[in-house]
Formats: sequence, C-alpha cells, structure tokens
Amino acid sequence: MDKTNFGNLLKEIRTRKKLNRDELAKGICSPIYIYNIERGKHYPSAFVIEGIAKKLDEDIIQLFALSEHIEPYNVLSVKRMLKKSYEKNDFETIRTTINKFKNSPDFQSNSEKQLFLWYLGLTYISIDNDIDVAKKYYKNALNLTKPGFTFEELVESFLTNQELLIVNSILAILLIEKNFVSAKTKYTMLSDNYKKFHIINHSLQYINVIYNLSYSLIELKEYSNSIVLLNEAISISVNRGYLKYLYKLYFLKGKSHFMLKDENEANSCFSKYIVLAEISLEDAQLIEYYKLTLKEKYSFVFNHEIA
Repeated sequence: MDKTNFGNLLKEIRTRKKLNRDELAKGICSPIYIYNIERGKHYPSAFVIEGIAKKLDEDIIQLFALSEHIEPYNVLSVKRMLKKSYEKNDFETIRTTINKFKNSPDFQSNSEKQLFLWYLGLTYISIDNDIDVAKKYYKNALNLTKPGFTFEELVESFLTNQELLIVNSILAILLIEKNFVSAKTKYTMLSDNYKKFHIINHSLQYINVIYNLSYSLIELKEYSNSIVLLNEAISISVNRGYLKYLYKLYFLKGKSHFMLKDENEANSCFSKYIVLAEISLEDAQLIEYYKLTLKEKYSFVFNHEIA
C-alpha cells in the first residue's frame, strides 16, 4: 500500500462524505492520527483501516486496491461515473465508459477487470437481452478472484463487496428465468453469508438481496415470510436513509398484505410507496404509471390528502 496515495484517497473520500476528522476518528483513533494518515506520515494499523472502512461504508479491499494506482482519483471518478450511470439505468454510457478506459494502465488489476466484466454483463442483459452472454461475463469476473468455486463454496467464504455484487447478479437471472424455488434457496444462502461476514445494517447490497429474496417468496406465495424480511430491510433503509430503495420495499410489502387480504395494511404500504417514489424519482411519467398499475391490479387509488 502506498501510504501517500492512501492518505490522499482517504481525505478525498472523507471530504466527499462530509465528515470532519473528529467524526471519522471517533471510536477508532485520534483526529491527529487521521491527519497524519492523510498526510502520508503513517501507515494505519489493521484495526484503524477496518474502522475507517466501516465508518465510510467502503470496501476495505477496494481502499487498498485504489491506493496502489498511479492516479487513484481518476480511478475513483470513473467508478463513480459507472455507479451513477447504473443508478440511472444508463447502460449505454456504462458500455461506452468501459470501452474508453479498459486499456488504461490504471484498470489492469484483477479488481478493476472484475468490475468492468460485471458492468458489461449488466449491459448485455439490459441492452441486448442476452442472458447467456451476461452469464459468461459474470463467470469470468468471479474466476478472477474465486477461480473454480462452486456456488456452495462461494457462500461459505468471505466475499468482497464486488464479489457479492456479481453473485447477486447471477442469482437475479434466476428471477428473470422464473426459477423462484432455486432463487429462494440461493438468496437465503447469500443473505446468511452477509450476516456471517458483513455488517448488514450498513449494506445497500444486503437490502437488495432481501428485496430479491422477498420477491421470490411472494412468487411462491410465502407472503408472511416475505413481510418479515421486508420489515427488516425497511428498518435498515429508514435508519440509514436509503430512500431510493425504500419505495420498492413498501411496494412488495403492500403486495404481500394484499395477497393476505389485509386491505388496510396494503393500502398503507401502497401510499408510502407512491410518496417515497415521488421523493426519490424525477420521472413524473413513471410515477403515473405506478399509480395506474396500483389502480388496475390492486384497486388502490392514491390520495395525497389521505397519505
């Protein structure tokens, strides 16, 4: 680890997340220790690095990997560009960005190659509707760091956040293929992996796994079990301020209550779903589509005054 690069990177991430040194250091070390790390004067201990990664909600392995790059800021900015495009479902930009940077010296490590392969797999599903090609990209991505691992071996081992993303995407194909029994089994195993190796209260990925597991349970008519899981994910989302996931969770919860013929709870969830969607999304046309779907499928008419 290059301590100067790591220090610069730490300062960049801390500043972007609007934390001062006192806030970052609390419960981990002294603010002056953080200051000296950022100046490249100290190598942080394993305990301090682990604490910093958790506080910043960053993958510790990715922090190490970034600090080895010639231009860590450039790598970080490209990764953020890809993430932002992903959140906007702009897969054409993702493909263009990867083609632009895939031969850059800063993107030749296994970690960066793995990330690019995962994103390319997503583009083949979203742009080309080619599940088979996507599967090949996901498999090749995992083989860079977990060569030859079976699914059972994967979920029994420690997985980085990046590896978890890839495994989650592989399992999401089961939902596309409507293989809900297998999806339920494997998502349950993956959620157990999160609980064993990660802090679930800090994980957006864990919420996504619970969402997909709950989706599988609803398709298998296990509505009560779905509600239990969704309540857990909603609690984490509320506590962490993950609004963009919250509206989706309330929709599934409303659907589960509707199928259980609990009209009051279903309507309450559907109201929260629309309100949170209006806060989280900037697409008025999409929100109107959501309202129309609720009306046609669930006989629910949204009323701002009641909400």
